Amino acid sequence: MMVDCVGHQLGNYQLIRKLGKGGFAEVYLGQHIRLNTQAAVKVLHTQLTSEDADSFYIEARTIARLLHPNIVRVLDFDVEDGIPFLVMDYAPNGSLRERHPKSTSVPLATITQYVKQIADALQYAHDEKLIHRDIKPENMLLGRRNELLLSDFGIAIIAQSSRYQNPQDIAGTLSYMAPEQIQAHPRPASDQYALGIVVYEWLCGERPFHGSLAEIYEKALDDFDHAIELNPNSAIIYYNRGLVYTDLEEQKQAIEDFNQAILLNPNDAFAYYNRGIAYADLNEHQQAITDFNQAIKLAPKNALAYYRRGFSYSELKELGQAIKDFDQAIRLDPNYTSAYRSRGLASFELKEYQQAIQDFDYVLRLDPDDSFVQNYRDLANKKLNRRWPLRP
Repeated sequence: MMVDCVGHQLGNYQLIRKLGKGGFAEVYLGQHIRLNTQAAVKVLHTQLTSEDADSFYIEARTIARLLHPNIVRVLDFDVEDGIPFLVMDYAPNGSLRERHPKSTSVPLATITQYVKQIADALQYAHDEKLIHRDIKPENMLLGRRNELLLSDFGIAIIAQSSRYQNPQDIAGTLSYMAPEQIQAHPRPASDQYALGIVVYEWLCGERPFHGSLAEIYEKALDDFDHAIELNPNSAIIYYNRGLVYTDLEEQKQAIEDFNQAILLNPNDAFAYYNRGIAYADLNEHQQAITDFNQAIKLAPKNALAYYRRGFSYSELKELGQAIKDFDQAIRLDPNYTSAYRSRGLASFELKEYQQAIQDFDYVLRLDPDDSFVQNYRDLANKKLNRRWPLRP
């Protein structure tokens, strides 16, 4: 979870408004405080230690050296108060996903123009020994003159190498991902594979692979199994397979994979975190708390881990401890709506109705249609009125 940075200053840029949000980052329109020029500021979803910051700088320098007319240029990067960010050219005309929504086909002549630009950008990057890893229409932007600009180059690589990826994300987008990338062995051909999927989608209005997300995941599991046969000591493969099993609600199998990932890499905070989620889904909340404790020890600024530990304490009716965890999650992320919601419910159970109402009010300001919270807020008001009746 990230704090809304609108109005804040990062580097020389004042953040004006949010442009979008992805698995690894949020993007803001920034204005240079002296030049008054505009840029896109990508704020990554994490807090970095000094060791991770060094890794971020190395990877960001690698991406910043890419200079090509069809690649979004990185203008600057830094880490402030543990928050890493990149400053990039602003592409004001949106993405090809916005120009060509899902289920629509694109004229062949237009596709040819698109492919020529993207393929040229990819060839340049591959010559520079870089793999994009997330080719899709959402990452193909339109510049000021409607030129095509490939964006998000290496964001997944930065996130993985610095060990702070969103714990629910596999680097890349599964629907466009080549089998070898699913197996954690991406290569230049993986980008070509993904571009082929995009071209098919533009021609036909749909991707070549049909079926439910679960069926796609089942194919991914086959690829993970093969990858483990080839590389049985890769913690990241077990970790990613565990995430897929979690999404398929096969929690016991997910726990086995997270066990193996932890055995191979005992300092992986996200493996403990996700194993804790799997235990919580099985209502084994005491074991879940043990894992969240370890995740917090390894990554003390992870608001998600405090929130999930608080949720497990709530399920065990240890409401005082739960509220402490929700408090900490909110301190780390003041816009963490779910933490306000859960803290309000815990306060309600403790008959601390005024605190509950304050938390429910915050949630309802962001989501006025949350009828569940509205009902609890109304009930809390009734409880207060019975104890302290309003004067006529």
